[in-house]
Amino acid sequence: MSAQCDAILSATRSHPGANHLLGVIHLLDGDPIKAESLIQVSLSKIKSAAGESDLGLALKAQKRYADAENAQRRALAIDPGFAIVHHNLARIHDEQNHVADAENGVSPCHRARS
Repeated sequence: MSAQCDAILSATRSHPGANHLLGVIHLLDGDPIKAESLIQVSLSKIKSAAGESDLGLALKAQKRYADAENAQRRALAIDPGFAIVHHNLARIHDEQNHVADAENGVSPCHRARS
């Protein structure tokens, strides 16, 4: 599927939304390196919490945990109420067995829902 999307994107290479979404498709398709590259192109044109968060997921898939955490924190700086980012931070810490940090990452989500 990502090959078909690459063909479509060739006509709209400069569109940040298209690059971001194609990056997500590559991530879901199991290619986090290509995903990272495309999402970085998107973020170079327009900063967004969703873009930073998805970049963080691509980095986490590569086990680049410090970079993944930094991307998630940039997403929170753009949109502090973006609940999934707190979840993503908790997952990053959980994968590294940093239980206390994982719990702290989820806590703001629970407080926001209360």
